[in-house]
Amino acid sequence: MSSDVLGTASRPRRQDGTRVRRVGGRVVLILDSGGLELNQTAESVWMLCTGSASVADIISQIAEEYDADEDEIRADVVELLEELEGLGALEIAAPA
Repeated sequence: MSSDVLGTASRPRRQDGTRVRRVGGRVVLILDSGGLELNQTAESVWMLCTGSASVADIISQIAEEYDADEDEIRADVVELLEELEGLGALEIAAPA
């Protein structure tokens, strides 16, 4: 799915083939293009990408977890999801 149609009702799901390792307490995604180390917030987003939570759900849960305003983190969460999709780590399903 093209990232320009990523909406809050879309449901990101981790790609089955993406390998995940924990290195020095951080999650590292092993991709065809190399490794990508996730910070704590990105790891929280990654763990919520199960295909059942919508982008809006993920934003809400991250805002609650980090005691942040949803409007302030929305762009960052969407940017991360788009980056992970572009790297082939996520599949983003359109809303039904």
